[in-house]
Amino acid sequence: MAVRAGLQLYRKLEQNLTDKKFLRKTGMSKQRMLSLLAEDNWKEKASFFAEQGCITCTEVMEAARRTLNRISEEPKQGWLSYIYEDTIWELFPDGMGQQPGREYREGKLFLLEVLRTLFAYEEKTEGFSPLRNMELLKDEEIAGSVSIIFWNSCGLEKRSHRTIRQVISAVYILLHSMWQDSCWKQDSL
Repeated sequence: MAVRAGLQLYRKLEQNLTDKKFLRKTGMSKQRMLSLLAEDNWKEKASFFAEQGCITCTEVMEAARRTLNRISEEPKQGWLSYIYEDTIWELFPDGMGQQPGREYREGKLFLLEVLRTLFAYEEKTEGFSPLRNMELLKDEEIAGSVSIIFWNSCGLEKRSHRTIRQVISAVYILLHSMWQDSCWKQDSL
């Protein structure tokens, strides 16, 4: 059963990481991605995560480190800090100073897609938990909501619903990481 679950998770990872739209965003070829997955033994890693009941960002980061460093060298501040800073810059380019180095973009997209796939798998197999999962608003709910207004150097600017979804996603990742960090600290006491 565990072997089958690991293989299913690996197939989902492979499907998401070799999706044409995703590959276009990263600038990688399908062959390169498949090579990275095979050479860094992602079938075994998928089996490990399929057997676990609780997947943490720290474990995923450690499992992905070798692959990330093959995609590009590690940012000075580390991958997780870089991803956080770059995501915030993308959301609020007017207020964040200089954009973090774009040379790490492929690695960022790779790690975020792996996290998204693993967390979706965890929710599917473990069920929804209000402590670990967040339901995003449906398009109809967003359409009926008040627009988010941000101050920028030119005055008030209304942002699109796409931005609202990006903000919610960024906050979710941040809260999820903080929650996992607090659980990890409690476990180590």
